[in-house]
Amino acid sequence: MRAGVPGGETSLLELQTLDQAPVESTVTDGVLSADVDGTALLTARDEASGQVVATTTRASTEGEDPGLSQVTCRGAGSGQWLVGLREGGDDRAAVVLTNPDDRQAVVNLELHDETGLLAAPGSRDIAVPGRQSVVVELGPLVRPTGALAVQVETTTGRVTAVGRQRGYTDSRPRSSEWLDPGAQPATSQVLPALPGGDGARRLVLFNPGERRAQVGVEALGDGPYVPAGVQGQVDVPPVGTAVVELDEGFSDEATALRLTASQPVAATVEAEDPDGDLALVPARDPLTGTAAGVVGTVPDAEGELVLANAGAEPARVRLTGPGATQEELEVPAGTSLVRPGDGLVAVEVLTGGAVSAGTVLSGDGGVASVPLQPTGAGAGALLPRPDEHLW
Repeated sequence: MRAGVPGGETSLLELQTLDQAPVESTVTDGVLSADVDGTALLTARDEASGQVVATTTRASTEGEDPGLSQVTCRGAGSGQWLVGLREGGDDRAAVVLTNPDDRQAVVNLELHDETGLLAAPGSRDIAVPGRQSVVVELGPLVRPTGALAVQVETTTGRVTAVGRQRGYTDSRPRSSEWLDPGAQPATSQVLPALPGGDGARRLVLFNPGERRAQVGVEALGDGPYVPAGVQGQVDVPPVGTAVVELDEGFSDEATALRLTASQPVAATVEAEDPDGDLALVPARDPLTGTAAGVVGTVPDAEGELVLANAGAEPARVRLTGPGATQEELEVPAGTSLVRPGDGLVAVEVLTGGAVSAGTVLSGDGGVASVPLQPTGAGAGALLPRPDEHLW
């Protein structure tokens, strides 16, 4: 786990296990690092509240969770969407629910696939005891299916929800990845920080409404273009999912997708490297002010920062990197820019545009992607006070 406070002090951060035991950590170049076994709680005090960002990175070549995976640390909430999990065949999916509070939380899961809302006995009134995590395996809840959309709603208390996707080949673990909740359904969506290069690319769309949705898909590179594999508008059934098989290697560089829909939709891209390691990239809201992230460090892997402007006007942004180094960039309308990423990185939108941002980590061990997290005023809906982040 790596955490930072853009423009602030890591001394205002406290890292504990869920049962409130301290977790040993070190600080280098303004980044707090710790080896975390299981779920932990990160609390920010005073001026660091609303400013802290953190990412957990896991790299392994063995066990049930091989490959490269990342997940952001987020505050708990009451309603979240997980789009793009798969259950059946060589795929196993779960939803991990964590309760940071002392009192019990109660959660309902609503599951959808391409046929619509699924009957899922055991998906309602799930008790999550105080300061504990509960893993809900989706296999016992639904028949083998394709891409799923899962709505997580609490009826009592609050939880942090994250999806866990495992893939197998001949019963042997092939990949493991976390799925962060994505942006709420909307008629305009951006999926930033899609890994470039070869490997399967699948766009999973979910329509929560009662009317069919027609969705236009564009990639943002040197300019907007329709990625290979997309044939006109994509039809998404009411309360159901749809999958678009994009051509492998449609972009050599990390990029972004822009969606324009007739009805609100949610979306995730499933991106594999040539060896089958999986990255899950959900849609994200545009930045409002400043966002930041901590690029993971893994041997033989490189980090990249991806900036995408889905708006009609050019945007100017200020990047602040390790050592408070700064750079101003213009991101033309309908394009994405890629920069090397390392350590604590902050992006401030100075003028214009609808900028989204994330980081991609890739190497011989796999591929992973996480978004930058809002800080300051833009973080109010995501970061409760005190700032309690879970992963």
